[in-house]
Amino acid sequence: MLRILIFFGVVVLLTGCLSTSEYYGQGELKDSSQLKQKYLKQVSFTYYWGKTASRYTAFAVHINGQKTGIGRDMSPSAAANSALVQCGEGCKLFSEMHEVVWREFHKAAEYNQYKAIIEAYEDIELRYYKDYEFVIGEVQQAELTNNYFPSLLKQKKGRRWVIALSPDGQSYFKFQHLDYLRDWRWRNAKKITLAACNAISGRDDCVIYAENEKIYE
Repeated sequence: MLRILIFFGVVVLLTGCLSTSEYYGQGELKDSSQLKQKYLKQVSFTYYWGKTASRYTAFAVHINGQKTGIGRDMSPSAAANSALVQCGEGCKLFSEMHEVVWREFHKAAEYNQYKAIIEAYEDIELRYYKDYEFVIGEVQQAELTNNYFPSLLKQKKGRRWVIALSPDGQSYFKFQHLDYLRDWRWRNAKKITLAACNAISGRDDCVIYAENEKIYE
């Protein structure tokens, strides 16, 4: 019994004393579309679920930008640990509570502004492509053809996707809603999608292009 108690005491001690700053990333990290999309996804989920759903959040990434992990928990160390474990070997913390902690990341100030943009999602007016038609760019068309619409074929029952596009021909953002949640949260999901798309484009011009397979043309 004593050994068991000592074991659990060590586990609690390690968890409680983890200094998350020891796991901050450092060095040249490429600002890629994939990194930006995944970073904004975890910021968006915080406001979709409600800011009190999990008190602390962390986002981990591998320096090659290919692997990422998201952690949400009731303590900074637990959230950081979850993100690092999900991301895997060689990963470091990119952000905590949506504030960039990766040292020497040259776009840190820009990323840190995204939180404020998404936080103000409630003030966004729902706008649809049919009312603001524009030419869809190659990057956006590739996302629709190669990722968005194919993902609907594998979508689990009780979930809905929404995707927003910007007239800039480059920017887009997609988000998934769970149908068992109330309708007002579906409305929030669409507004958050627009906010995240606006954050990427740097312009307040994104519109809802599709909800699941329904295209607003």
